[in-house]
Amino acid sequence: MRAIPAGCDLILVASELEQIGQHAHREAPRECCGVILTRGTGRQIIEAKNVQDLFGPPSAERAFRVDDGSLQRILTLCQDGWRVAVIYHSHTNGFPGLSARDREAAVPAGRPLYPGAEYLVAAKRARHADGAWTFSAYAWERGEYRLAPLTVQEASGAASENLAASDAPLG
Repeated sequence: MRAIPAGCDLILVASELEQIGQHAHREAPRECCGVILTRGTGRQIIEAKNVQDLFGPPSAERAFRVDDGSLQRILTLCQDGWRVAVIYHSHTNGFPGLSARDREAAVPAGRPLYPGAEYLVAAKRARHADGAWTFSAYAWERGEYRLAPLTVQEASGAASENLAASDAPLG
């Protein structure tokens, strides 16, 4: 994946959203966190451990910090030609967007920490009584991360569904 030009979608595979939703469910009420790495046509998800509680307020229920082991694994894979395409985390309070804290962490010095990476937020929404998660995608555009359309593809690569950025439920 590359940075999304204006008017383009963030494209994920349905199984990736399912895996991220399962990760978020397992970690709740703590925020989950991880990345999708790409190399050529290859894709892999790294489910990281949220160690925010080791660093004090806010708690892991309100913020995330990727553990050193996962960071080392990600860096090693990037040295082998993989790249961070998507950074994801969950909000168990139902807020489907990037928080001010998320934005500060993503752009610490006015430039993206991971250029070309998109962000995905999995939010636990009260309206989804069945336990579904809603996904919101964000892409770097005109100097900030902005809400982006999210297209979900089946494994075959054919787009099966084009979902509004904040209306991509997964149960």
